[in-house]
Amino acid sequence: MKWLFFSITAGIAVLLNSSAALEYIEISRFGIRPDLMVPLLGFFCYTFSRRDAITAAFALGFLADVSSITMGPHTLTFLIAGSFFSNAREFLSMDRVRNRAAAVFFLAVFIDILVMPLTGLKTEVQILKPHITIPAEALYTAVAGVVIWQINLYAAGLFGIKRKR
Repeated sequence: MKWLFFSITAGIAVLLNSSAALEYIEISRFGIRPDLMVPLLGFFCYTFSRRDAITAAFALGFLADVSSITMGPHTLTFLIAGSFFSNAREFLSMDRVRNRAAAVFFLAVFIDILVMPLTGLKTEVQILKPHITIPAEALYTAVAGVVIWQINLYAAGLFGIKRKR
């Protein structure tokens, strides 16, 4: 049942990430938009067992690569971030909204810092002012991530998914 829930939520996030729907909530001329895969990474790595969290991190990274320009950078960084986050959940508490927002913010910063140079190695795409776009996208992702995390908590309860310790 948890993999059905994972498939549905990941499919919705990939469709929204790759569609033009996020252009309506895009901020500024730098194209700052939330990354909907990062809050899902945090949620599934915190909710699932370690083995399932690594599998979910790989799948989310692969799906993020499918909806982006290059293949590989997201899969690698999602695996690294997911393994660290699933191991760190023993001393992290995601009961408060600010803890969830902070976790999603730091995951987004870590992933963006690793993905941008890896994408630049494979393509000629240049990121305009990365010192502005990385924190702005991470902050926007954290704000959207709190809402996504809460929706997933409610939906996971409907599917009968409990957090593993």
